[in-house]
Amino acid sequence: MPRHPPERRVILPGFGRSGPVVAVLVAVLVGACQRPPAPPPTPETSPPATASAPERAREPAPGPASEADAAGAASSPPASPDDNEAMIARLPTPPSEPAPPPAPPINDDPRQLLGLDRARLDALLGPPTLIRREAPAEIWQYREGACIIDVFLYAAETAPSPDPAAADYRVSYVEARDGAARPIAVRGCLNTLLRAHLNAGSPGSGIPDPAAPD
Repeated sequence: MPRHPPERRVILPGFGRSGPVVAVLVAVLVGACQRPPAPPPTPETSPPATASAPERAREPAPGPASEADAAGAASSPPASPDDNEAMIARLPTPPSEPAPPPAPPINDDPRQLLGLDRARLDALLGPPTLIRREAPAEIWQYREGACIIDVFLYAAETAPSPDPAAADYRVSYVEARDGAARPIAVRGCLNTLLRAHLNAGSPGSGIPDPAAPD
C-alpha cells in the first residue's frame, strides 16, 4: 500500500501551544471594532420664538373691508315688496280697540218744535247763535257746521204784551239751509244740531217726546 506522507503542523513563531487562546482574543477584538456606532444625540427642540411687543406694534392693523366686499354688499338686491309683505304678515297683530258704542237714538222730527215757547226751545236746542226780531215774529237762528236752522216764533194772540221780551212767543215753523243759503231737509239738519247739543252736556239737553202735551 502506498504510504501517505506524515502531516506537518505549521506553528507560527511565538504562539506555540497558546495559539487557540490568542485566536479567541483576536476574534473578540475584531468584533469589538465592528460594533455599530452609537446614534447621534437628538437635538433639543426649542419653542417657536414669539414676536416681541415692538414687533407686534409694527404689524399693520386690519384695514376696512376691501372694495370688492363693499361692492358686493352694495350690489345685493333690496328686499322685494313680497318679502316686505311677508315680514309684515309675521308681525304680531296688535289687540283691536273696542268699537265705540253706537249713537243713542234721537228724536229728530221737526214737528216736535211746533208750539214750544222760548224756555222749552232753549232747553231742547240750547241758546241760539242769533236772535232776530221782525214784528210780529222772532227768529232764532242755530248754526252747526254748514247747517243753519231758522226757528220762527210768533207772539200768542191770547196774551198780547207791549214788551216783546215779555210776550208769550211760540214756535210757528222751521226752515233749514246750507252755508250758500240753499234750502235743505230740516230733519237732517235738526239731527246734527240735536246731537251737538247733547254731546255738549248742556243741562237742558233733554229731548221731549213730540207726543207730550205742551
